[in-house]
Amino acid sequence: MFSGGPPKRESTRLREAYFLEFAERFARELSVPLMLTGGFRTTEGMEAAIRDGAVDVVGLARPMAHEPYLPERLLDGHAVVSGARRRVMIGNNGHAVVRQAIGTKALDDYVDGAWHQQQIARLGHGVPVAADRRPSVALAIGVAVSLRDAVLTRLPAPASRLIDRLARSRDLANDG
Repeated sequence: MFSGGPPKRESTRLREAYFLEFAERFARELSVPLMLTGGFRTTEGMEAAIRDGAVDVVGLARPMAHEPYLPERLLDGHAVVSGARRRVMIGNNGHAVVRQAIGTKALDDYVDGAWHQQQIARLGHGVPVAADRRPSVALAIGVAVSLRDAVLTRLPAPASRLIDRLARSRDLANDG
């Protein structure tokens, strides 16, 4: 999206939240609650962002894809930092699972985003994350969903709703 961009201040580099500097600016101008996601990993960073008035809500989408119970663990004091790391996941058996890279940066980035979207969708459907989902599977599902969505936007509304309903029922039944 951005190539290079403006140089980052040292204070921005030291913070864990990627866009906190922008949120601070928006917070001064907006009168609605502000949410920020992207890079939060410690209770210290999250609490500071809220305490300092930069944000009202902290988003934890990717860390939750790795650690579904992280918010509960942060709030009850059993965790102070997310263990989430790119392409490393704690499986249902408690062991770390390293997802292999495909080897092309653009494709790896797409697969990483698709993998996280799929895990968040699974959590939203009440299904456990698939920690050991291979990159090729995440890629195939990501492409299929993108194609489905492209087709749905071109169909008349009743047909689009029917296909979407069928796809959702299949997603709910899929545990893998």
